[in-house]
Amino acid sequence: MSTDLDNRLKNLKNKVQQKQNLSQHERDGLKWLTKEVKENRLAIALADKGGATLGLIVYPYLLRKKVLEKFENESCYEKVTRDDPTRKLHNDLIQLWVKGKNNNFISPQDARKTLMGI
Repeated sequence: MSTDLDNRLKNLKNKVQQKQNLSQHERDGLKWLTKEVKENRLAIALADKGGATLGLIVYPYLLRKKVLEKFENESCYEKVTRDDPTRKLHNDLIQLWVKGKNNNFISPQDARKTLMGI
């Protein structure tokens, strides 16, 4: 029964013409961009600019060069030593959360719901 219903729904979906939200020119541009990325002639990198996430179109060799520059510049990051700081950071975050709850920055109900997810 469910297989028959599934087949009917698939056939109905195929019959319903989906409305395009891109113009033909935009579809052609998207097709071109996809082809360029697949052939490794362009890359798309995400960048956070003032709270908005943007997709930047760049040449792959420039992207690799910038990533390598970041790795070579030790002022951009802190190397993790033998002791993984994750547990300490987690505990510090919990303590800040409790302090915020105790100072009524957040309701006890919201605090409980959030801490259940951690």
